[in-house]
Amino acid sequence: MISVIVPVYNAQKFIRRCVESVVNQTRRDFELILVDDGSNDGSGDICDGYAKKDSRITVVRQKNSGVSSARNAGLEVATRPYVAFLDSDDEVGDGYLESLLDPPERYDLVVSGYRQISTDSQEIGIVKFDRESFENIDKTAALSCISRGKFNIVWGKRFKRSIIRQNDVKFIRDIDYCEDTLFVLDYLINSRSLLIDESTQYRHRIHQEKRLSDVDATLYDRFSYANNLIKVKLERNFPSVTSSLEWKQRMRGILCDFTFSMLKTKYPYSIKRRFLSKIFKDPDYPNSIYEIRRMFGGEGKLIQGALFSKSPFFVNIVFMGADVKRRFTDKRRR
Repeated sequence: MISVIVPVYNAQKFIRRCVESVVNQTRRDFELILVDDGSNDGSGDICDGYAKKDSRITVVRQKNSGVSSARNAGLEVATRPYVAFLDSDDEVGDGYLESLLDPPERYDLVVSGYRQISTDSQEIGIVKFDRESFENIDKTAALSCISRGKFNIVWGKRFKRSIIRQNDVKFIRDIDYCEDTLFVLDYLINSRSLLIDESTQYRHRIHQEKRLSDVDATLYDRFSYANNLIKVKLERNFPSVTSSLEWKQRMRGILCDFTFSMLKTKYPYSIKRRFLSKIFKDPDYPNSIYEIRRMFGGEGKLIQGALFSKSPFFVNIVFMGADVKRRFTDKRRR
């Protein structure tokens, strides 16, 4: 009934939990496609071991080409009517596939919530959506997908393989930021109906250290390129969505996150300056400043003032001072 596609790259630490969470599903009518993207840590051998024990598991191998290429490779060999994606360091509850397959066939896209787990699989948060259904994909449906990042991720969703094949919906290989968003948006544009479900069977693993290491000097440029493609597609298919409150909230959250993720890194000031200078020129940047007080509490007003100055040097100094103060306060409390 459903093809579950898992791109695998050096995932030795978590791939067993990932695969076993699928094998243990209450729904048994699935195929699990593990795409080994040139792993060199033994992940491929682990995948082969599962494939030998379970005929529903297929292993696809390719040279390291990135997650988008790996997912496309999985789509090429998928055979079931529905498709779902799962990251190799994530896992799912026993009823996950059942929650995706239970909604009526008339829904072209099914979106579910998820639980956030730590590296040791402890639950640390939950993202649950209110149940909504749209018999026609229009501006209202698009706005619902933008809110709370529903279309920013490809996992936690049920797609129809027929729509993917007939409309040549693929992941763009040379984009490594917002690739999920572009895929979901292309699929949404070619769909007629949408169901947002309350289920939270997907378990997404949060890697705090990896999150910071993903921030580099090119991050904003990569985001900006992909985001412009997203804006063009939205404006062409759902006019005025990019001037909506939901879009502004999305941009506010992203730019705010970029700013402070960079400030928290150990990069030299020269890299931080170039990065921040680009963000400060973004037309959506002024709106993002108002998130600061919520994020930083007492120091928020000072940092907010520094951001209004649009001076990378001043922002960096103020942030460093606030960070030192916060660490000192935390140490005294302990």
